[in-house]
Amino acid sequence: MPARKRKSMQQHDGEYNPKEKVMKLIDPIVAKILRLKPGDSFKPIGGDLYFNINDAMKRDGGSVYVVHQSIVCQVPWDNNEITGTVYMANTRTHILLSQLVVVNGVVKAVQKVKTGKGVIDISADGDRWEGEVDLLTNTICGWGKVYDKDNVLSYCGFRVGAENVVYGTFYHGGIEVPYYEGTHASGFFMGHGKMFDRNNRLVQEGVFIHSRRPELSVHLNAFNCSLLTSELEEVELEDSCTFTSLQCDWSLFKRLRVFSAKNRCFLCSTSLQFTDLPVLETITLGDLVSYAFEDEIQDENAEMEMEEVEAAKVRSLVVSNCPRLCALLIGARAMQFYSSFSVKRCDALLAITVGNDNFPYISSVEFKNLPSLGILTVMHGSFECAGTVVLQNLPSLIAVNVGDNSLAGNVDDVKGNCLSLIGLPQLYAMQLGNNVFGSYSRVTVKDVAGPFLHAPPSAFRNVVWLEEDNACELAQAIRAASRYLSNDEGSNSTLTEVPVSATLTELKIGRGCYNKVTALDLSGCARLESVEIGDFSLINCVLFKCCGLKALRRIVVGEKCFCFTQGLENKGFDGEEGFDGEEGFDGEEGFDGEEGFDGEEDFDGEEGFDGEEGFDGEEGFDGEEGFDREEADDRDGRLDGNGNEEAFHDAEEDEGVDDYHDANDGYDDGYDDGYDDDGYDGYDDGGYDGYDDGYDDGYDDGYDDGYDDDMENGLDADDGKMERIILAYRETVGSLAAQFVVEDCPVLDTLTIAAASFITYQSFRLHNCPAIKDLDFSANCFQFTPSFSITDCAKLNTLMLANCAFNQAENVTLSGLPNLVLLHMHTEALQGAHLSRDANMLVMKDLPNLEEMMGTDLNLMYFRTAEVSRVGSPDRPMQIVLQATAFSTVSLVTGTPCQLYNVIFENSPYLTQNAHSNSAETTLSVTDLRRLVVGNGCYNRVPEIDFSGCAALQKIRVGKFSLCMLSQLELRGLPELESVEIGDESLCCMQDDVMYLNRDLVSFDMEKSVVAHNAMRVVDCPKLRTISTGLHSCWKYSALVIRWCPRLTSVSIGEESFPYVEELEVKDNAALKEIEVGSFSLRTVWHGVLENLPALKEIKLKEHCFYSADNTFLPAELVMKNLPELKRLRGENTNLISLSRLEVSGVKKLNAKGIFLGANAFGIIEKLEGENATDFLTYIREHMNRED
Repeated sequence: MPARKRKSMQQHDGEYNPKEKVMKLIDPIVAKILRLKPGDSFKPIGGDLYFNINDAMKRDGGSVYVVHQSIVCQVPWDNNEITGTVYMANTRTHILLSQLVVVNGVVKAVQKVKTGKGVIDISADGDRWEGEVDLLTNTICGWGKVYDKDNVLSYCGFRVGAENVVYGTFYHGGIEVPYYEGTHASGFFMGHGKMFDRNNRLVQEGVFIHSRRPELSVHLNAFNCSLLTSELEEVELEDSCTFTSLQCDWSLFKRLRVFSAKNRCFLCSTSLQFTDLPVLETITLGDLVSYAFEDEIQDENAEMEMEEVEAAKVRSLVVSNCPRLCALLIGARAMQFYSSFSVKRCDALLAITVGNDNFPYISSVEFKNLPSLGILTVMHGSFECAGTVVLQNLPSLIAVNVGDNSLAGNVDDVKGNCLSLIGLPQLYAMQLGNNVFGSYSRVTVKDVAGPFLHAPPSAFRNVVWLEEDNACELAQAIRAASRYLSNDEGSNSTLTEVPVSATLTELKIGRGCYNKVTALDLSGCARLESVEIGDFSLINCVLFKCCGLKALRRIVVGEKCFCFTQGLENKGFDGEEGFDGEEGFDGEEGFDGEEGFDGEEDFDGEEGFDGEEGFDGEEGFDGEEGFDREEADDRDGRLDGNGNEEAFHDAEEDEGVDDYHDANDGYDDGYDDGYDDDGYDGYDDGGYDGYDDGYDDGYDDGYDDGYDDDMENGLDADDGKMERIILAYRETVGSLAAQFVVEDCPVLDTLTIAAASFITYQSFRLHNCPAIKDLDFSANCFQFTPSFSITDCAKLNTLMLANCAFNQAENVTLSGLPNLVLLHMHTEALQGAHLSRDANMLVMKDLPNLEEMMGTDLNLMYFRTAEVSRVGSPDRPMQIVLQATAFSTVSLVTGTPCQLYNVIFENSPYLTQNAHSNSAETTLSVTDLRRLVVGNGCYNRVPEIDFSGCAALQKIRVGKFSLCMLSQLELRGLPELESVEIGDESLCCMQDDVMYLNRDLVSFDMEKSVVAHNAMRVVDCPKLRTISTGLHSCWKYSALVIRWCPRLTSVSIGEESFPYVEELEVKDNAALKEIEVGSFSLRTVWHGVLENLPALKEIKLKEHCFYSADNTFLPAELVMKNLPELKRLRGENTNLISLSRLEVSGVKKLNAKGIFLGANAFGIIEKLEGENATDFLTYIREHMNRED
C-alpha cells in the first residue's frame, strides 16, 4: 500500500496541485493576484477603486481597491505609480490573503507569514493587540482587536505592525460604540463605510474619500485637486480655470458622466484623454480652451514663451472606449495647437461638432466604427492640413457639414492626399464650404448612399484617382466635379504606360486620362499621323517624345496636361478660382452656425436628434432652401436638374458660384449668428474681416490681383514674390528629367498646346520639322522651363507666346528659322529666370526674314548674355516694339551687327562704347598701376580682382554699371591709395541669393539656399582720404569694414547701397570727420561698430538708414565708442528704429541739441550699456521703450 501511494504521487507529480483546484473556484482576478510572483506587474483591473489625486492629476496616497465582493486591497500610490506594500484581505472571513511589496507597479517580493493567535503590547501605557500575530517575528499581522489602556475596545479589523489596514471598525473613545465601519487606507476612511454617532445610530452610509463624503458634481473656478476624486460624476470648469498639469488624463474617473470645460482651462496641457469611461455621456470643450500665446495668459504658472509655440503643436486629444458617450462638442480654437485627434470605440456617439480653427497641424483624421454617429460638423479652418481623411463604417451617419478651409488637404504633398468614404449607407447630405476636399487627389467611395452634395466648384476638383464600389451617385458627382476624371477610356486608369502599338495611326486621349503614366515616347509608332490629348491628362508624365515620325502631321495637347498644378492653385495663384476676395473668404457666405449647427440647439446633449431642431426638414435640409434637387444638382453649372452635363462655367461667371450660394442658405450669413456673441462676427470682429483686410481683398493686393485675373492661371512676378517660389516648385513639383522633344518630323504642320501644360518641364526642343508654319503657345505653357529651343524649322512663319509662356527660361535658342516673320511675346513671356540670371543666355541665329519682334510687358528682362547673328534683312528695317526693360541686364552681346544687335546695345546700361565694355574678359590685372579707372559698363564678367601687389596704386574710380560680378573688394595694405569712388549700380548688383523654399512655400531651406556673403574691406591704407559709393552700388555686399586709415576724412555712401549688412565696422580712423549715408542704405545692420574716431564731428543719415523694421532676423546692435568730438547726429523719422542693443562710451559732446532724429529712434532698445556719455545716454533713455 505505501508503494502504491508513492506511485500515485509520482504519477500526478507536476499535474496535481490542490491550490490550483481552489483557485478555479474563486474570482479570476483574485486568483491572478494570488499567483503573482516577483517580477510580475500589478495594477487594478476591474472592480472599484477609491482614490485621491495630486496637483499633477495623478493618483497619490492610499487607496482602496475592491476586487470582488468581500475581497479588498489597500493600494499605495506615488504620482500614479503603485509603490509600497499592497494588502489583500477577505472582509467576510477576516483572512489577510496576501502582502505584496511593489515598486513602480512591479512586484518585488511576496511576503508569506505564518500566523497564530496572540496578545502583544502596543504601548507602555497599556494599549494591546489581541488577534493574529506573526509567529516568526511576534508582530501584529492579520485580524484582531486593539484595546486602550483602560481595556476599552478602540479598533477591530486588519492590522499589520503599527498600521491599521484595509478594513475594520473604529470606536468612539472610551465607550465601545462604533464610529466608522468599512474600508480605509493610510489613516483615512476610504471606500464604502458606515458612520455612527455615540448613541450607535447610523449617521451616514456610502463612499468616503480621505475621511469625507466626496463631491459627485464639481463646479470649479480654480483648480482644486481635493475635489477631484474617484467618485466624480460631473465636471464643469469655468473660464480660466487653469490646469497646470501637462497631461490631463480624465480616464482615471470611471464614474464621470458629464464633462464641460469653458475657455482657457488647459493652456499648458500637452494632452487630454478620455479613455475607458463606461458612463461618460457628453464632452464639451469651450473656445480657446488650450490657447497658447503668452500675451493671452494671465496665470503665471501657465505662461508659455513664444519660442515654445512650435513645441506646443504636438498636443493630442484622445477619446476612446466610452460606450455611453453621445455628444462631443469642441469650441472655436479650442484645439488650435493640437496635432493628434482620435475618437474610437464610442458606440453611442450621436454627434461630433468641431468649431473653428481646430487641429490645423494634424496630418490625418479618422472617424471610424462609430455605429450611432448621425451628424458630423466641422466648422471653418479645422483639420486644414489633414492629408488623410477617413470616414468609415458609420452606418447611422446622415449628414456631414464642413466649413470653409476645413479638410483642405496638405498642400505640401498634394499627390499624397487621400479621402476615404466607406460604409456610409444612410448618408443623406454633404454640405461643404469653400476649399473643402479641394486638394485631395485620391478618393475612395464604397457603400455610400446617394447624398445631396451641396458644394462649391472647388470641392473634388483635383481628384485624379477615384475608387468606387456601390456609391454610384456620389461617385458620379465627384467625377463631374473633378477636372481629372471623365468617362473617356483611360480616365481613372491604373496603367503606367499608354497602350500603343507600332501600327498605330491615330492616338486620341480623352480628358483626365492615364494620369499614372510617367513617360510617353511615341518614336516607335512609325505610322502615327495624329496625337490628340485632352485636358488634365498625363499629369505625372515627365517625358513627351516624338522623333523620326515621317507620317506625323498633328499634335494637340489640352489644358494642364503633363503637370500637376494643384499646389499652385491652392496657394491662390489661380487667378480665376483662387483668392479673389469675393467668393473666397468673404465672411458672408461661409458657415452660418445658426441654421446650420451651432452646438447649442442642434446638439445640446438632451434633445439629441429630435427631428425638430436637429434636422426638421424646414431649416436644415428642406428641399427648397437647403438642398433643392434642381439647385443642388446644378453644382457649379456642370449638371442640370436631371444630372446631365452642361457647359463648364468659369468661377468668374455668375452661374457657377451663384448657383452654389443660392442653394447654400444655411451658410449665407457668414457665421454672423453662429459665433458672433463670442466675438467672431463672421471673423470680422476677430480681426479677420472675412480675410479681406488681412489678406488684402483676397490676395488681390498682396499677390497682385490673384497673379493677374486676366491670365487664367498666370503668375505675376511684379512684386517679387514669384521669384521666391520658382526654385521651390522645381524641387517640389518639377522633375529635372522632364523633357518635351519633337524632332525630325518632316510633315508635322500643327503643334498646339493649351494653357498651363508642361508648366514644370525642364526642356522644350523642337528640331527639324520643316512643315510647321505657325506656333502659338498658350498662357503659362512651360512656365518654369529653363531650356527653350526651336531649330531648323524651315517654314515656321509666326511664333506667338501668350502670358507667362516660358517665363523662367534660362537658355533660349531660336536658330535656323529662315521664314520666321513674326515673334510676339505677351506679358512675362520669355522674361528670363531672375534667380539664375547671371547664366541666362539668349541665342537668335539665322532668322533672315524676321520683320516684327513685339513684346507686351516684362519680356526678355533677365538675360545676361545674348548672341545675335543674321537676324532680319539688311534691306528692310525690323519693327521692334519692346518695353524699356528688355535686354536691360545684358552685359555681353556677340554675333554680327544688325538692328536687333543695336537695340540690345542701346537698352542695356551695362553696354557702352568703352573698349572694355561688352567684353568676355574674366580677369583684370592691376599690378603696378597708379590709377585704376574703370569706365561705364566695363569688366562685367570679372568675378575678383587681386589688389595685394598694388604698392603704387593711388586712385580707384569705377564708373556706372561696371564690375557687376565682383564679389569682393579687398583693399588692404595699399600705402599710396588716396581715394576710392564707386559709381552707380556697380559692384555685385547682379548677384542674387539663390533661395530654395521649404515645402510649406513660406520658410527657406537654408541647407540648399546660397546666400551671397560679399564684402568691401578697406584696411591699413595710410594716405586714403575719401571713400564714396553711388546709387545702388554694392547692393549684395553684406560687410563694410574701414580700419586703420589715419588720413581718411570722409565716408559717403550713396542711396540704396549696402542695404543689408551683417557687419559694419568703421574703426581706428584718426582723421575721419564726417560719415554720410544715403536713403535706404545700411537699412538693416545686424552688428555695427563706430569706434576710435577722435575727429568725427557729424553723422548724417537719410531716410531708412539703420531702419531694420521688417528685415531683422537677428538682434540689431550698435557700438559707439571713443567719439569725443561727435556733436551732431542728423537723421529723419525712419532712422535707428529697431536697435535692440546699444553700447555707448566716450561720446562726451553729443547732447539733445545736436541730435535731430525722429520720435521713434531708440524706441525698442532692450539693453543699453554706457559710460562717459552722460547727455547722449540721457537722451536715449528718454526715448527707450516707447509705446506709440
